[in-house]
Amino acid sequence: MKRILTTLSEKWPEYLLEILVLIIGIYGAFAVDNWNERRKEKATVQMLMKELVENLEYDITRCEVNRSKNIVLLIGLDSLRGEVKRFSKEKSRPEIFYYFSLKYSIDCYTAVFADAAYGELQNTGGSRIIEDRDLPKQLTDYYGRITYATISYEPYKQLESLREIQSQMLSYKYLDDLIDSYDSISTTSFEAGYDYKNILSKENLTLRNADDEKLEEYYMTISEYETALKYYNFWLDLTKEKAELLILEIESKFPSAKAS
Repeated sequence: MKRILTTLSEKWPEYLLEILVLIIGIYGAFAVDNWNERRKEKATVQMLMKELVENLEYDITRCEVNRSKNIVLLIGLDSLRGEVKRFSKEKSRPEIFYYFSLKYSIDCYTAVFADAAYGELQNTGGSRIIEDRDLPKQLTDYYGRITYATISYEPYKQLESLREIQSQMLSYKYLDDLIDSYDSISTTSFEAGYDYKNILSKENLTLRNADDEKLEEYYMTISEYETALKYYNFWLDLTKEKAELLILEIESKFPSAKAS
């Protein structure tokens, strides 16, 4: 024991130096690992920010395209309401009634939003290393509130109600050409490409139910669908505006995210 104490008293500086070197080595290894991990995380976030901008640009395009198509539908629905009023008074030329009813109630145009980059950002924990803490909040607001609300206001329920009442009023007995057109649906527009003006030349069309009460119900259903479609278009506009602002915010914080 005395020999051990003597050795320690003589060589403690050497032992202390060895311990310090060991500690510094371990600490340095951890520091290098952390630095490397941080560097990888930043590179991942940079990549995801670029993908986010691409996703948002896609959202903007989908909002613009679908809003424009819905405006055409709204103009047609407005004409349909006018035709219902006319028909309720004159009870003539049902082919016009058919034309507006079928042409503008086939479908509505809704946007599908791109959120793959945001989902990956959340899954990888990338939000926690974004220095500007306001940006993750804006992303959460856009994907958790704005796009969710837009999807929730899709007017399919009102469109279904419109189709339901149409099934009580319209007959497809003399519309074989319309039915046959669905044998060749376009792979680009996903529509049958039927020329609805053909309906205007059909002379045998009649309404299955055209009493005043049913026409009033039809008018109200059209109005409800038109209102819902206008409200949905409002949300498309709002989503587009928010996406544009979010792109500017991302590009100001991550210049490399700008589209090349």
